[in-house]
Amino acid sequence: MRADLKEFREEHGHLRVPQRYVTKGRKLGQQVATRRQTFAELPTERAGDSSTWGSSPTPESTAGTST
Repeated sequence: MRADLKEFREEHGHLRVPQRYVTKGRKLGQQVATRRQTFAELPTERAGDSSTWGSSPTPESTAGTST
């Protein structure tokens, strides 16, 4: 999955994978959605600092901020 995410990021410039996105016969979008849901359910102390994951922030998480 990591290699597919890396390729997606290189091609699209972000990691906001559409839920129905399929690459190489793999349901990458569904896998990412499942991981995000699992992460959202983790207690804060187990989730850690997502900024170290190499992902870009979603538009919702940056609303109201200026760059």
